[in-house]
Amino acid sequence: MKIRRILAAAAVLAALASAALALSDAEYRRFMKDPGFRAADKELGAAWNKVKKQTSPERFETIRKEQREWVSSGRDREADEYIKVGYARDEAYTLVTRLRAEWLQSRAELAALLESADGVQGVYERRTVGEPGTLKVRWIDKDAGTISVDAEAGLVLNPVNVRSGSYQGQGAVKRGVFTDPVGVTIRFNGDSVTVETTDAFKMNGEMGMGVTIDGRYVPME
Repeated sequence: MKIRRILAAAAVLAALASAALALSDAEYRRFMKDPGFRAADKELGAAWNKVKKQTSPERFETIRKEQREWVSSGRDREADEYIKVGYARDEAYTLVTRLRAEWLQSRAELAALLESADGVQGVYERRTVGEPGTLKVRWIDKDAGTISVDAEAGLVLNPVNVRSGSYQGQGAVKRGVFTDPVGVTIRFNGDSVTVETTDAFKMNGEMGMGVTIDGRYVPME
C-alpha cells in the first residue's frame, strides 16, 4: 500500500510538472501582447495557409497530424530545451514558433518536388539524432540522366549551438550512382539514398567543423 501511495504521488507530481511546462491559454494571450511573439505567431499562420494551398490533400493530412502533435506537446518540449540554457519563457516560445513557421514554409515550397518524387528526383532526409540533413534532387534532363543536387546538413551541439554546411552539384546518374569529382558519391537504392564523401571533401572548408553530409537518407513524407 505504501509503495502504491508513493507511485500515485509521483504520478501526480509528474503531471503537475508537465502542466507547468505547457503553454496555457492565458500565457498565450499574454505572450500575444509582445510584438516579437505576435509577429512569430502571424508568420506561423501565414505558413500554415500556404501549406494548405500548395500540398495535396493526402500530404496535408499528414502535416496536419504533425502540427497537432507539435501544438499539443512538441512546442513545449522544444521551448523547454531553450529555457534550460537560459532563455526566458516568452523568448523560447517566440523562437520555436518562428522556427516552426520556417519548417512549414519549407514544406510548402517543397510541395511540387515532393509530389514529383520518382526514386531519384525528390526530397530526402537524414534522421540521425543530432545530425539532421536534407537532400533535394531534381532532374535537369531525365532522358540524359542528369540531375542537380542540393544538400544541407547540421551538427547540433546544443539548442543554441548548431554547425551547418551545404553542397550543390550536378551531373549524371549512371546505374543508380551519382559521382561528383569533388568527392561526393550518391547511391539511389529505391527506398533510400546513401551519401559518401572523401576525406578531402570533408576538409575543403565548405562544411562546418565536424559536419558531414554522409549517411543514409530516406524520402521525406
